Amino acid sequence: MWSKAVHIELVSDLSTAAFLAALRRFLSRRGLLFDIYSDNGTNFKGAANHLRHLFNIAKGSEIQQFCTSNYIQWHFIPPYSPNHGGLWEASIKLAKHHMIRVCKSTILNFEEMTMLLCQIEACINSKPLTPLSSDPSDISALTPGHFLIGSSLLDLPEPTNAQPKLPLSVRWQTIQDQRKQFWSRWSREYLHHLQHRPKWASPKRDLQVDDLVLVQDNVSSPLHWILGRIVKTFSGQDAELEWSQSGLVMEKSLDPFLRYP
Repeated sequence: MWSKAVHIELVSDLSTAAFLAALRRFLSRRGLLFDIYSDNGTNFKGAANHLRHLFNIAKGSEIQQFCTSNYIQWHFIPPYSPNHGGLWEASIKLAKHHMIRVCKSTILNFEEMTMLLCQIEACINSKPLTPLSSDPSDISALTPGHFLIGSSLLDLPEPTNAQPKLPLSVRWQTIQDQRKQFWSRWSREYLHHLQHRPKWASPKRDLQVDDLVLVQDNVSSPLHWILGRIVKTFSGQDAELEWSQSGLVMEKSLDPFLRYP
């Protein structure tokens, strides 16, 4: 699945009015939908009551009437079958995992939380999925952002230490620090996921010239991924492949993402 992008919406409370307002904002920003898929409330057996209340709202007559009038079909996955929602749950689960650890005990107001969530959403939707073309001179990748705005997501430049500091409030700086911490944690885990090496149960081709690779850099700024094309490969003494990026020979420590046979 390429085409998986994340949209995070903050609501003020768990009421039908707030739920409908969030849905209207989503449709205004992303366009009209034909189908909506969501979890079934019974999946959260033993969870807090407000979670079950939220899904009861989604099944309520007012929400269903709104969807029917806009030709939207709302689908609920089968009870006790969370695997049916794995496609949308994985990214959100990972985002919440790191967000909780980044925010810690910081109390944010509605506007501040909305800003942080939008920036976290941009981080997730900037991840490279597959090369945009087979042209060796094209070092660009398809991202979830392409399915939302038609191109990759960009970040506003931050002032460097050499430049005069902008009159930003302490609260603003706190949110930007939290975003950077989230980016550092989340991007590192995403890279580790790409480097997963299963057992040798099936043949797998080696790195080849012109493969597009994602280069690990622990100090890159949010939404910035370093990509490169392999220009030459070398076989080491232990038959392990070595590869060259931008003319520099490096030991094989990274895999090209989403390689195809």
